[in-house]
Amino acid sequence: SLVKGLPERYLFKPPSMLGECGYSVNGTIVNRDTNGYQERINLIFESGVGNYLDSLPRQRDEIRILEIGGGYGAIAYWFKQAFPKASYSIVDLPECILFSRLYLTLTIPDMPTSFGLDPAQYGIRFIPNFMSEQLEESFDLVINTLSMSEMSAFQVERYVDLIKNVWVRDEGLFFEQNQDIRSIDLLFAEGIFASKFS
Repeated sequence: SLVKGLPERYLFKPPSMLGECGYSVNGTIVNRDTNGYQERINLIFESGVGNYLDSLPRQRDEIRILEIGGGYGAIAYWFKQAFPKASYSIVDLPECILFSRLYLTLTIPDMPTSFGLDPAQYGIRFIPNFMSEQLEESFDLVINTLSMSEMSAFQVERYVDLIKNVWVRDEGLFFEQNQDIRSIDLLFAEGIFASKFS
């Protein structure tokens, strides 16, 4: 039901190469992760973010995307399939970058990659979170899904300042999907976003 009527480009089809388990549906392994990431991709589609990226001026060959907290790399994998001209950057904890870099270099072996602030045009750059304040570039899209509510309020506010004043300063978008997890003594990041963005 999640994929009914969606354009082919918006279907999450992770490769089966690392021992994934689940049900095979039309050649795609479907499990809890696949379902969760398809939900996020649906939100990207339904919110018009994909249309926005498609509408960027054609003379700009490159689409610049930054993800805060890339997990194991699932959203980055989908974006690189749906938007091959994307130059994708992931800011994350160093130990998390180990997993996303391993997953993405195995699943997209010919893709250019870099570590730190060095660019990887049309590829993926992996940036440890302690270098985020040195990343003084603008992006067409900044993404965060499900990790900002796990941060401290200070960390979220610092990221919001970077998003607002550096990363999407002029024309970029910030897309987020976070939960209210105050019931387990964590944050409701949306409350911070609402106080910081007009």
